[in-house]
Amino acid sequence: MRIIVGVTGATGAPLALRLLRQLADIPHIETHLILSRWGKVTLEHETNCSLNEIKQLADVFHLAGIHSGYAEGLIGRAADVVLKEQRKLILVPRETPLNTIHLENMLALSRMGSA
Repeated sequence: MRIIVGVTGATGAPLALRLLRQLADIPHIETHLILSRWGKVTLEHETNCSLNEIKQLADVFHLAGIHSGYAEGLIGRAADVVLKEQRKLILVPRETPLNTIHLENMLALSRMGSA
């Protein structure tokens, strides 16, 4: 099974790190890490891990998008492909409070098969 973990600049970065550590212990799971530019900054700032340590937790690390400034596009594209292929997309929104637009977007994504 392949799992893509996309991290933006939100404060959920430590949760992503914990998820990667847990997934590393499960056989037959291949993890892919996609970081936005601010996701990288947040992970390094809010955890005691260097980028190299974080990279080692993922089987595949996508650095090109971060370097060129299109990482958020890559995260969005990965989510788009997952939904297009009718695979499971798990979203972990961290920022609060949420407004009606946020909730409607979450509901629409849930109806498309995300969790």
